[in-house]
Formats: sequence, C-alpha cells, structure tokens
Amino acid sequence: MSKIDYVEFDEFIDVEASLHSALAGLQATSGNPLFWKQVVLCTHAALQGAAVCILTRTNGGGALSKRSETDLLDYFENDREKTTAKKQGTLPPEEMAFPAPKMQNLPGLLRRLPDGLNTDIPQRFDDCASPQIRDLWRLHNWRNEFVHFQVVSWSIEIAGLPRITSGALSLTKEIIASEAYLRRNRFSEGKAADLIDNCLIECQKLEAVTP
Repeated sequence: MSKIDYVEFDEFIDVEASLHSALAGLQATSGNPLFWKQVVLCTHAALQGAAVCILTRTNGGGALSKRSETDLLDYFENDREKTTAKKQGTLPPEEMAFPAPKMQNLPGLLRRLPDGLNTDIPQRFDDCASPQIRDLWRLHNWRNEFVHFQVVSWSIEIAGLPRITSGALSLTKEIIASEAYLRRNRFSEGKAADLIDNCLIECQKLEAVTP
C-alpha cells in the first residue's frame, strides 16, 4: 500500500466527509448515546456545506457574509477600474487586497437558497412557524452551544434526535439534487446521496426503538 502524505478537501468533499462521520455516529449511538453530539455537529456541517456548494458563484461569492460579499464586489469593481484606466492611459485607482472571506451562518444560507428550498429560521424559537423549522432551530442552536463550549452540562431528550437529524438530512438531500447550482454540481460524482440514504435508514431504526 502506498503512503498518503496529504489529504485534500474542497467544499463538496467536505460535505461527503461530514456525512461519513454522521453515519458512523448514528451507528454508534445505540451503544453510546454520547455520539449524538457528533451526529448533531456533522449533520449541521453537511447541511451548511451543501448550502455553500449550491450558492457559491464562480467568482467565489454567493455564500459569504453580507460584509464579505460587499468587499468581494468592491474588489472586482476595483479590478475593472484598473483595467479601464490602463486602456485609457489614465491614473488607476488605489490597489485593493483580495478580501478575506467569511461565510454566512446556516440561517443566512438557508434564507438564500433557491425557491422551493429556501427556509427561514427565526432567531427566537417561539417565532418558528412549523415543526420542521423548530427542528432546524434546535439543530443550529445545539451546534453553536457545542462549538462554543462553555463549562455547563446539557440534557437533550433522545426521543426527538432521530427526527431532527432526518429532517436536516432530507433538506441536505434536496439541496445536493437541485438543478439550481450556479456552477458545476459535483455531488453526482460522489457518494453523498447514498450516504444520506444510509443515514436516514439509521434514523428510522433509532426512531423505532426510542421510547
């Protein structure tokens, strides 16, 4: 076996990696419920990553924060002005550094999704309009609490976790199968759809045995 010195990631591969980890976590929860934390993190990452993939344009924008989107457009406008000045022999504008990108958070990304997929997650749980939105709200807020860990304890009811996971994964599956990509959709070249199906099967098994 040849030695592998590097591992390569991009946004499409990252979604698939998150789904691999989500599946492994789901398969492990019956033996150790602590793996639900991993499932929450990986399911959130897969959904957010899929939203980034469908929204990102060929120029790198589309899934950035509002400030980063503005900075990126300003950079390209500056570049056009430099090209025009060079052609006209006029003084070019001051050089701009390429802006450091910052991704939009999950609620912001889901609001930007194409029609039929776009989803609005309010800031307050009480403002959620449907059970599906409430489940996405829970997933996003649990993820934030897990990532920005504080010295506190959590008590999360296991009964709802398979349903919450299934809902997020089903939306992820819709996103990766959409025809509304602004560039080449490479999910058809990988295993993401099959991994989601396997995760959903595990969720069904867990839901069937959860009190």
